Amino acid sequence: MAKTILITGATGMIGGHIVSEILRRGDRYIALTTNPLAAEKKLISPYNITSSKDVLSLINEKIDAITNLAGANLGGKRWNDKTKKEFYDSRIDITGGLVELISKMEHKP
Repeated sequence: MAKTILITGATGMIGGHIVSEILRRGDRYIALTTNPLAAEKKLISPYNITSSKDVLSLINEKIDAITNLAGANLGGKRWNDKTKKEFYDSRIDITGGLVELISKMEHKP
């Protein structure tokens, strides 16, 4: 039976490889992203693309596993106090949303 994996960071380099492997195995994935329109153009065969702002809309999905690769690109900008905060916030905010989702799901991943 196919598994459903919720993945953040699916459009990134590592996420892209994981998505390919998920599909190769015959499983399906839900991409949780800050930019659903961009993800829609880039991703291959997603079961669902959900905005990170709407993470709780997944409360009734049967999700077997979660892979959290979200976060601003660490190599994309010069590091300073502002970008360090962006890097930090981009990881903490989505992780907090995932923790809240899991806590409210009847069937935990």
